[in-house]
Amino acid sequence: MFDHLSNLDFKKKVTNEEVFRAILQAKLLIDERITENLSLENMALVTGISKYHFIRVFKAAFGISPYQYQKRKRLELAKFDLLSGEEILFTALRYGFADTPTFSKAFKMQFGVTPGAIRKVIL
Repeated sequence: MFDHLSNLDFKKKVTNEEVFRAILQAKLLIDERITENLSLENMALVTGISKYHFIRVFKAAFGISPYQYQKRKRLELAKFDLLSGEEILFTALRYGFADTPTFSKAFKMQFGVTPGAIRKVIL
């Protein structure tokens, strides 16, 4: 965590800590409500930071945008569900993907294999 805090470059240490605390709250919100389509406005509202500044400081702290973090987290949970035997379509819809092809494309980009290949591992 402290490595992420050091990535922020505000002049005052107190400001760095306050902003980092705020973006940690937003990250926790994403984690807690991962199956919901949280808007950028909602995440920024939680932090008390404008949405464009929120994107910049989140990316500075964690190396990826809030959207990328949310997508990566959803795909990791989806992979776990698929390995547990869940259906591909159900999993895609549960984690906010519009359809199976969209989910499959994102999944393959993240893990290098298709959701179907993951399901075959357990069968």
